Amino acid sequence: HTLMPSSIEVVFQIADTYDLMNNTAQATKWFEILNTKVPHDPGVLARLGAIHARIDDEPKALHFYSESHRVFPVNMDVISWLGAFYVKSEMYEKAMPFFNLAAQVQPQEVKWRLMVASCYRRIGSYPQALDTYLKIHKSHPDNVE
Repeated sequence: HTLMPSSIEVVFQIADTYDLMNNTAQATKWFEILNTKVPHDPGVLARLGAIHARIDDEPKALHFYSESHRVFPVNMDVISWLGAFYVKSEMYEKAMPFFNLAAQVQPQEVKWRLMVASCYRRIGSYPQALDTYLKIHKSHPDNVE
Protein backbone atom coordinates (compact mmCIF):
# COMPACT_ATOMS: atom_id res chain seq x y z
CA HIS A 1 0.00 0.00 0.00
CA THR A 2 1.18 3.48 -0.77
CA LEU A 3 0.40 6.55 1.22
CA MET A 4 -1.94 8.85 -0.74
CA PRO A 5 -2.48 12.41 0.50
CA SER A 6 -6.14 13.09 1.20
CA SER A 7 -5.84 16.87 1.07
CA ILE A 8 -6.67 18.38 -2.31
CA GLU A 9 -4.26 21.24 -1.62
CA VAL A 10 -1.39 18.82 -0.94
CA VAL A 11 -2.10 16.91 -4.16
CA PHE A 12 -2.11 20.20 -6.06
CA GLN A 13 1.21 21.28 -4.53
CA ILE A 14 2.80 17.93 -5.45
CA ALA A 15 1.51 18.19 -9.03
CA ASP A 16 2.55 21.83 -9.34
CA THR A 17 6.04 21.12 -7.99
CA TYR A 18 6.57 18.29 -10.48
CA ASP A 19 5.32 20.59 -13.26
CA LEU A 20 7.73 23.35 -12.20
CA MET A 21 10.55 20.78 -12.26
CA ASN A 22 9.51 19.82 -15.84
CA ASN A 23 8.81 16.26 -14.73
CA THR A 24 5.81 15.92 -17.02
CA ALA A 25 5.17 12.24 -16.29
CA GLN A 26 4.81 12.81 -12.55
CA ALA A 27 3.01 16.13 -13.02
CA THR A 28 0.49 14.44 -15.30
CA LYS A 29 0.03 11.59 -12.82
CA TRP A 30 -0.64 13.94 -9.90
CA PHE A 31 -2.87 16.34 -11.86
CA GLU A 32 -4.90 13.32 -13.01
CA ILE A 33 -5.21 12.20 -9.38
CA LEU A 34 -6.31 15.73 -8.53
CA ASN A 35 -8.78 15.65 -11.43
CA THR A 36 -10.44 12.57 -9.89
CA LYS A 37 -10.86 14.47 -6.62
CA VAL A 38 -12.17 17.71 -8.22
CA PRO A 39 -13.39 16.55 -11.64
CA HIS A 40 -14.80 19.84 -12.88
CA ASP A 41 -12.07 22.23 -11.80
CA PRO A 42 -11.24 24.34 -14.87
CA GLY A 43 -7.78 25.18 -13.56
CA VAL A 44 -6.80 21.52 -13.19
CA LEU A 45 -8.23 20.71 -16.61
CA ALA A 46 -6.34 23.64 -18.16
CA ARG A 47 -3.07 22.54 -16.51
CA LEU A 48 -3.54 19.02 -17.88
CA GLY A 49 -4.19 20.56 -21.30
CA ALA A 50 -1.05 22.67 -21.05
CA ILE A 51 1.10 19.69 -20.04
CA HIS A 52 -0.20 17.60 -22.93
CA ALA A 53 0.31 20.51 -25.32
CA ARG A 54 3.94 20.82 -24.16
CA ILE A 55 4.61 17.16 -24.93
CA ASP A 56 2.82 17.45 -28.31
CA ASP A 57 -0.07 15.18 -27.36
CA GLU A 58 -2.65 17.34 -29.15
CA PRO A 59 -5.64 14.96 -28.83
CA LYS A 60 -5.35 14.91 -25.03
CA ALA A 61 -4.53 18.63 -24.91
CA LEU A 62 -7.65 19.33 -26.99
CA HIS A 63 -9.74 17.15 -24.68
CA PHE A 64 -8.59 18.82 -21.47
CA TYR A 65 -8.68 22.36 -22.86
CA SER A 66 -12.18 21.74 -24.27
CA GLU A 67 -13.39 20.43 -20.92
CA SER A 68 -11.84 23.41 -19.14
CA HIS A 69 -13.55 25.76 -21.61
CA ARG A 70 -16.90 24.01 -21.09
CA VAL A 71 -16.66 24.60 -17.33
CA PHE A 72 -15.12 28.09 -17.39
CA PRO A 73 -15.45 29.67 -20.85
CA VAL A 74 -13.54 32.92 -20.21
CA ASN A 75 -10.00 31.66 -19.53
CA MET A 76 -7.98 33.51 -22.16
CA ASP A 77 -5.14 30.95 -22.25
CA VAL A 78 -7.66 28.21 -23.01
CA ILE A 79 -9.58 30.31 -25.55
CA SER A 80 -6.43 31.31 -27.44
CA TRP A 81 -5.04 27.74 -27.45
CA LEU A 82 -8.32 26.34 -28.80
CA GLY A 83 -8.58 29.05 -31.47
CA ALA A 84 -4.96 28.54 -32.53
CA PHE A 85 -5.43 24.76 -32.59
CA TYR A 86 -8.36 25.04 -35.00
CA VAL A 87 -6.49 27.54 -37.20
CA LYS A 88 -3.47 25.23 -37.29
CA SER A 89 -5.83 22.39 -38.22
CA GLU A 90 -7.33 24.63 -40.95
CA MET A 91 -10.78 24.43 -39.34
CA TYR A 92 -11.42 28.17 -39.50
CA GLU A 93 -15.17 27.93 -38.90
CA LYS A 94 -14.47 26.25 -35.55
CA ALA A 95 -11.80 28.82 -34.66
CA MET A 96 -14.01 31.89 -35.20
CA PRO A 97 -16.26 31.43 -32.13
CA PHE A 98 -13.18 31.29 -29.91
CA PHE A 99 -11.72 34.48 -31.39
CA ASN A 100 -15.12 36.21 -31.17
CA LEU A 101 -15.32 35.23 -27.52
CA ALA A 102 -11.78 36.48 -26.93
CA ALA A 103 -12.77 39.80 -28.53
CA GLN A 104 -15.67 40.04 -26.07
CA VAL A 105 -13.49 39.17 -23.08
CA GLN A 106 -10.74 41.59 -24.18
CA PRO A 107 -12.52 44.24 -26.28
CA GLN A 108 -9.50 46.57 -26.22
CA GLU A 109 -7.30 43.90 -27.86
CA VAL A 110 -7.55 44.27 -31.65
CA LYS A 111 -5.76 41.01 -32.48
CA TRP A 112 -8.83 38.90 -31.73
CA ARG A 113 -10.98 40.72 -34.27
CA LEU A 114 -8.10 40.51 -36.75
CA MET A 115 -8.08 36.75 -36.24
CA VAL A 116 -11.83 36.62 -36.95
CA ALA A 117 -11.31 38.62 -40.15
CA SER A 118 -8.44 36.34 -41.14
CA CYS A 119 -10.65 33.28 -40.65
CA TYR A 120 -13.35 34.82 -42.86
CA ARG A 121 -10.70 35.48 -45.51
CA ARG A 122 -9.31 31.95 -45.32
CA ILE A 123 -12.73 30.34 -45.81
CA GLY A 124 -13.32 32.58 -48.83
CA SER A 125 -15.92 34.78 -47.17
CA TYR A 126 -14.35 37.94 -48.58
CA PRO A 127 -17.28 40.37 -48.05
CA GLN A 128 -17.45 39.47 -44.34
CA ALA A 129 -13.66 39.67 -44.07
CA LEU A 130 -13.61 43.10 -45.69
CA ASP A 131 -16.47 44.32 -43.48
CA THR A 132 -14.63 43.10 -40.38
CA TYR A 133 -11.36 44.72 -41.48
CA LEU A 134 -13.18 48.02 -42.19
CA LYS A 135 -14.83 47.97 -38.74
CA ILE A 136 -11.44 47.32 -37.15
CA HIS A 137 -9.90 50.18 -39.12
CA LYS A 138 -12.72 52.51 -38.11
CA SER A 139 -12.38 51.69 -34.41
CA HIS A 140 -8.54 51.53 -34.43
CA PRO A 141 -7.35 53.89 -37.21
CA ASP A 142 -3.81 54.10 -35.83
CA ASN A 143 -3.29 50.33 -35.72
CA VAL A 144 -0.91 49.33 -38.52
CA GLU A 145 -1.78 45.62 -38.36
